[in-house]
Amino acid sequence: MDNNSRNWKKQEIEKKAKMKFEKLSKEEIEDKAGKYKKFIIITHSIFSVLFFIGVIPTVMEVLKFEEPLPIMQFVLMLLIYGTVIIAPLVRIYVISKKPHEELALLEVKREIRKVFSKIIQQEKELLQNENWTKATNGKFVVSKSFNIVTNGGILSKLFIDNQHKLFVYQKDINFIKMYKFSDLINYEVYENGQSKVKGRAGSALIGGAFFGLTGLIVGSSMSRKVEDKCNQLKLIIRLNDLNCPQIVITYVDNVAWDKAGFTYRTMKENLQLVCSALEYIMNAKTLEQSAVEKTEPQTTKEEKPLKEQMLELKEMLDSGLITQEEYELKKKRLLNL
Repeated sequence: MDNNSRNWKKQEIEKKAKMKFEKLSKEEIEDKAGKYKKFIIITHSIFSVLFFIGVIPTVMEVLKFEEPLPIMQFVLMLLIYGTVIIAPLVRIYVISKKPHEELALLEVKREIRKVFSKIIQQEKELLQNENWTKATNGKFVVSKSFNIVTNGGILSKLFIDNQHKLFVYQKDINFIKMYKFSDLINYEVYENGQSKVKGRAGSALIGGAFFGLTGLIVGSSMSRKVEDKCNQLKLIIRLNDLNCPQIVITYVDNVAWDKAGFTYRTMKENLQLVCSALEYIMNAKTLEQSAVEKTEPQTTKEEKPLKEQMLELKEMLDSGLITQEEYELKKKRLLNL
């Protein structure tokens, strides 16, 4: 959504909220004020509690450091965490002191915003259906779908149509591309700039051990830090398509993730699942090609002209390789007598 759309949406919400608020009775104002206050208390309290629970392990880890943090740095860290935890509680207090009319208006805006969001979601779904139909010509039957969740929060999808031997990569509602199984040339996984896994039609998976490791631990502490961190992780899918010769799916980029951590392991499991789907496509492609080759009629040797065969037969008789009786018999066969 661009800035113009956002501004228009904001103006429409303000306009509709004021119109709706003016029609409210005192009882309705009290009711909506109570609803908004309850909404703020619940959401902000949950946020504070969850953030507090999440902060405790971090603080405990810091306290275990062999070299303690400088006092100022430690105090600053606690101050930041404390502010984030306390800020929602302060907002709850401020909201509770506001007039009921103001709270009721905020609740009306929230309700209208929800309606707008629902309408926008419906429009997105309609646009996606339209783009999907346009990309697939309505001939795609989803046999299996795979979500691709990356560190950037981008959720793209891979769909497979096993019936028609097709697959679709959907990056977003505006980027939907359909390919035949035969269009998939290969795929490759890169981690920290190095090729880790290669998959190509008709060959075994290269680097499959990558999915069985959580990180290489080597001798020195400096090397260990490098090998145990993932700064970049991406999947490149190469296609037989001039308009889009390759699809690059970036899982991690310029963020150092611990290979033993939950986030990295989750993304790696998702990557492995997607690679398995691509491997399935390539195996199906190979099997299909083999089946076509088997069904193709075998080419037979061209028969020599009759005159040439008769001359060869006469030479065999003259050289004593066959008897006169055999010669006569073979000659009759050639002449279909």
